[in-house]
Amino acid sequence: WQKINQKGQVVRVINSVYLQVPKKNGKTIMGITPIIYGMYGEGLKGAEFYISANTFDQCQNAALPLALTIENSPDLMVGTRIYKKENKVRSIQYTFYDEDGVKFTNVTSVLSGDNKGNEGKNPAGNLFDEVHDNNDREQYDNLKSAQVVQAEPFNIITTTAGKKPNS
Repeated sequence: WQKINQKGQVVRVINSVYLQVPKKNGKTIMGITPIIYGMYGEGLKGAEFYISANTFDQCQNAALPLALTIENSPDLMVGTRIYKKENKVRSIQYTFYDEDGVKFTNVTSVLSGDNKGNEGKNPAGNLFDEVHDNNDREQYDNLKSAQVVQAEPFNIITTTAGKKPNS
């Protein structure tokens, strides 16, 4: 699952995972697991992660369990702030200091297809939830192409393979 790149660094081989799972079988929960690892366990500094779906409410199906997982873990809560409005998760920020005392913040943000301003991002990781329900590929293409400067970007794409086969 790893290889040595041209710079001599050990990097992951697989950058995108497509999960096509029947409804109510945990695909969204499977999708948030790499976000948690990226935020807290991979050693990234100042990383951006995005949970995206066609609508803000659909994003909450991933953002709320992610927030609950963090809130129920004393280890993960240290340095973490979960921003909610009307009991809906907007973003999660994990602030920490590296071994040299330099401060960093990793952020997971909710980004839906019904929002404007999806340009200018620099994602280390993306969760594209229920892609079969997207109206077009614009958000997916924007976020994926923005990863060009990342050493080890990842994308988790989940779907139930709904009624829009060309999404």
